[in-house]
Amino acid sequence: MTIPVIITRRAVKARARLRTRILATWAVVATMAGSRVANAHPIHTTLTVVTFDKTGTQLMLRAFADDFSASVARYVGKPVPSDSVVADADVMRYVAAHVLVTSA
Repeated sequence: MTIPVIITRRAVKARARLRTRILATWAVVATMAGSRVANAHPIHTTLTVVTFDKTGTQLMLRAFADDFSASVARYVGKPVPSDSVVADADVMRYVAAHVLVTSA
């Protein structure tokens, strides 16, 4: 004698979600077990805000100090500083060479 089993769409979806969770968990475990040290990729983000008013135009640059100082030092041919400090004159040379503001 066979017992009829009624499988609803909800049950099928629930089973699929469970299977996906199990596979994802095993994938994470396998990845973690395969490497002892994770090679993290640093995120580098720079943002420039441009504002206009009756006195002129202002550009405000937000960047990681290490990234910016390294770029400035490389541009002027100096070693990358360990403390992110670069000379104002070097920053002005870098900005003058890389930023151009024009009017319409």
